[in-house]
Amino acid sequence: MSSLPNSSEAVCRGWRPTDGKRRAAIFRTKLLPITALVSLLYLPAVAGPLKGNPASSATDGPESPIKIGALLPFSGGVELYGEQAKLGIDLAAQEINSQGGVLGHPLEIIYVDDGTRPDIALNGARKLIEQDGALAVIGPITSQNLNAVAQTMQDHKTPLLYATNYEGGQSGRYFFALSTVPNQDLGQLLPYMGQTFGKIFYLLGADRVWPHKMFEAAEPVLSQIGAKIIGKEYTLGQEKDFTPLINRIADSQAKILLLAWKGDGLEQFISQASDQGLFKKVAVAFLGLSETDLPLFHGKGENMFVVVPFVATSDAPGVRSFMDRARARGGADAVISNYVVTHYDAVMAVKAALERAGKVDKEEIVDALEGLSLDTPTGVVTIGRNHHSTMNMVVAKTDKGALVTTRDLGEIEPQTPNDLSYITSAPPLEVTFGVAGGHYSGAVTGGSLFLQTDITDAPLVRFSQAKPGKLYTLMMLDFDGNASGSWPDKVAPGKNAPVRHWIVGNIPGALLRTSGYSEDQQTTPIAAGSPARSEATNGVGRGSVAPAAMTVLQAYRYPHIPVVSDRYGIYLFEQEKRIEFDPVPDPITNFDYRDFINKYRLSDSVASNWFVAIYTSEQPFSGKPFHGNDVSATWHHDLGKGDLGRER
Repeated sequence: MSSLPNSSEAVCRGWRPTDGKRRAAIFRTKLLPITALVSLLYLPAVAGPLKGNPASSATDGPESPIKIGALLPFSGGVELYGEQAKLGIDLAAQEINSQGGVLGHPLEIIYVDDGTRPDIALNGARKLIEQDGALAVIGPITSQNLNAVAQTMQDHKTPLLYATNYEGGQSGRYFFALSTVPNQDLGQLLPYMGQTFGKIFYLLGADRVWPHKMFEAAEPVLSQIGAKIIGKEYTLGQEKDFTPLINRIADSQAKILLLAWKGDGLEQFISQASDQGLFKKVAVAFLGLSETDLPLFHGKGENMFVVVPFVATSDAPGVRSFMDRARARGGADAVISNYVVTHYDAVMAVKAALERAGKVDKEEIVDALEGLSLDTPTGVVTIGRNHHSTMNMVVAKTDKGALVTTRDLGEIEPQTPNDLSYITSAPPLEVTFGVAGGHYSGAVTGGSLFLQTDITDAPLVRFSQAKPGKLYTLMMLDFDGNASGSWPDKVAPGKNAPVRHWIVGNIPGALLRTSGYSEDQQTTPIAAGSPARSEATNGVGRGSVAPAAMTVLQAYRYPHIPVVSDRYGIYLFEQEKRIEFDPVPDPITNFDYRDFINKYRLSDSVASNWFVAIYTSEQPFSGKPFHGNDVSATWHHDLGKGDLGRER
């Protein structure tokens, strides 16, 4: 494991510029001492734009360094993970600089200790951007520190590469995740544990942001697999004697302990639980478990399972090579975990993006990161349109102080709360069109077909589970856009996707669960400064009702398909409170719905449904006479009802 320098700056020699001339050391790793960081708390908060040119880092000449910030915990309780991240970052920078740097520039890594505290992390992020001129920042580790700095990174238009597994939910142009979200680890682990050990779970977590969020993500997964949660509690880890807690778990008859705990008290709990025989009664599904944790357990961490993108015992050639290089830098006894690998990958992603962009420019790098495929020690990692990464995953278990693979899961694509897809929720969002002519049902039933000219008026929307005291936002989107093909064929979205077709906010839950929402029901302006609804809808929707506080940001726009077909998703989001919406920008194409969801803190959709609109009923396009939404008799034949709905 890499050790931290005692001084505030450590210098490594050996960079060879591409012109073949040797230069003195330029690659530097800087660690700001915690005492210096605390003093940053007294600096005035910066709310304005980045000083100087925010589009590029400080590169004064053709061989001047490209500065990458690393905001990591080297104090405060989770410094083990900060040191793991540092080892991966240092190794990547060393390898890049030994091969001539990037675009003729060496990399300079500037480390800041975030103290595992949000206020220190925030000031550290500002320092890296404003004073040090960092082109990008890697880190932090904890969810609370990520939440503290994420908006600042967006405001300063600086890429943030987050390389730690987390609960999901972050979005924005400048955020990129290089590790896992719940569907990639928890979503794979829980079904495996349920099939292997039984379906009675006890949930135990540290009383921090990440465990709470992970358990929120776990509960619907457990429900889907028919599992029972027999107990759930959180701990600050301050107990000296964990016997009462251990007894509660043992007496619960749980088959599986779902554990989300890092830091204070974990070592003592594992030791006492092992001594009292708990792990002989329950298997442990340990969220976030890595090789970093195992030395703390002193051989007592038996019967534990995790889903991770890397295990050090793998015999894959890429892993063996990486292990040799990492231990050459960190020492023969260095612990190498997935934290080392993902932070190594983060630096390599910056390098690849720079080379793809061809210039040292923040905006160009952000564009280059999206869609980037990277060869890594564990295989190809691809950064998707949602700025999260598809990667290879494995189920691993503890065995004699190590993690060993029990099942190879292959590539798992990330799904985030802000990543919408064509899906029908349970219970479904009830969407009913008044089909012109009434010659087939207007009910949307998860992939049902409609002729676009039959659904020119907005549908009625109901949700039986809407909460009377809550407000909701309704959204209808087309992710196919001008795709060059016809669903259900597997075709890529068109360049106009996603297309915005309908957005309404501040809809009362009491209305949704009773008579339902119809666009006829209110005359609220679309947005501040915009024309009234009756003027802006060009006749879409009919009639008028008593005034209401609902807000139409985008009036219903019925499908306008010039050829073939498109799919349309309709989503309902629960609001935290009444929202004063800003006008949505024109045009309706290329709508950044993730930014919209994040801006108004809408989180995951609570209900959804989807349908297909076609532009003509004439043969031979449809292949058969058009039968409306009789899905099985038309396009879904031999494809399974809606099986292709999730694909975009």
